[in-house]
Amino acid sequence: MLRWRHCCTYITYNTLNRTNQTTTTPTIHRYDGTKGQLILEQIADLGYLCHFESLLTAQKNELGMLEDFEPGVRALKNFSLRFVCRGLPIEVTPHGSRYVVSVCVSESLFKRLPKSLHTNLVPFIPIMFQQGINEMARLADAIGSKGGKDEVRINRESLRVLLHYSQSVEKWHKASLLPASPVRSAIYGSNVKESGEIQDRLSQIKVLQKKMMDAILKEKHNTRNVAILHTAAPLVRALGGGRVTSCKSGKDRTAMSVTLELASVAFADMSFSRIFSRCSPKRRRRRTSSFATSSSSSS
Repeated sequence: MLRWRHCCTYITYNTLNRTNQTTTTPTIHRYDGTKGQLILEQIADLGYLCHFESLLTAQKNELGMLEDFEPGVRALKNFSLRFVCRGLPIEVTPHGSRYVVSVCVSESLFKRLPKSLHTNLVPFIPIMFQQGINEMARLADAIGSKGGKDEVRINRESLRVLLHYSQSVEKWHKASLLPASPVRSAIYGSNVKESGEIQDRLSQIKVLQKKMMDAILKEKHNTRNVAILHTAAPLVRALGGGRVTSCKSGKDRTAMSVTLELASVAFADMSFSRIFSRCSPKRRRRRTSSFATSSSSSS
């Protein structure tokens, strides 16, 4: 049993580590200096939130996979993250009753990280939202199967962790908006012009949090409620967390979910006209080159 749990935790940890690596660098490059640094400082102080979106069905052979996946995700709360600029690319070492994952980054990237990330051990905060998406889940709902009760339990437990983290982010931001003192200025900076952006972020988090609570509380064990997935993803992104989507094989269901999410992010970040103005020239060039290729081959 212990070896089985170690195996489940190891597989889940590898996924989480990759998610962390693909979150830190884009956070620095995507945002301007102040906003990116603020999110990284939040991660250093409050922990790294990682959302596992599971599309497994709580029926038949996929139920066994779900029973392996859930404890593997839960076990990640015993891991902490540390950034270093020298040593092995990734090294896991015991630290009391926990494990520390040392991730080696380039020296230039290490210098751009907040000072708190140079010294702090960042705890992982894993959450998992589950919604079986396939014909077996629909069939189980139709015949009144009770397998969906596990899904309801998993989602409600994760909701409590997510709400606690969200409240911590709100308190953390409000503390940063208090009148500046020498210590506070050294930590957060004495610039007050970002307070509007912070208030906008907190307002967005509150709206998404309300939608998430409504979706979870309306969930029943014998119905599909994909609103849980649609509301969890933007809330985790707003909180500066990382995300993982998975199903049985990581192909069809995962690909459709990721495609939908990427389209939603693009639609939210850019206006519809800007999306098409960027895509249309590429489509025209592709069509032109395809026509030229087909013409030359036919001739």
